Amino acid sequence: MRSYSKLNCPEVVCSELEKFIDYKDYIFLTRNLTDNDIQIKKYDVNDSFETVTKYIDLHGGKIVYGVSILESDIIFEKQVFAVWESPDKKIHHITRGSNAKIMFIPNVNPYEIPSIYISGF
Repeated sequence: MRSYSKLNCPEVVCSELEKFIDYKDYIFLTRNLTDNDIQIKKYDVNDSFETVTKYIDLHGGKIVYGVSILESDIIFEKQVFAVWESPDKKIHHITRGSNAKIMFIPNVNPYEIPSIYISGF
């Protein structure tokens, strides 16, 4: 699926971006799915929380909560996001409706669902 957003994954962490993010423990992730992962197409592809939860039902692992950071020429966007932690403790970006590459910042407690869902610019 192609993203038509002008927002892309930051390539470097510049000083302006450092001021924007609260927590410095970030990971750059690339969605890397195969045709064998077709079952997640049935779910709401724009909802990473639901996609990851249902993926866990099929493959085990845990949901990791945090935010994804995207940028354009003029803005940064921070949106609540979830990724999948596989049983071998590796982090994977599996949500088809989002950008293929993201900068992911886990919450301070990454296994606790956030009480407030706020995105920011």
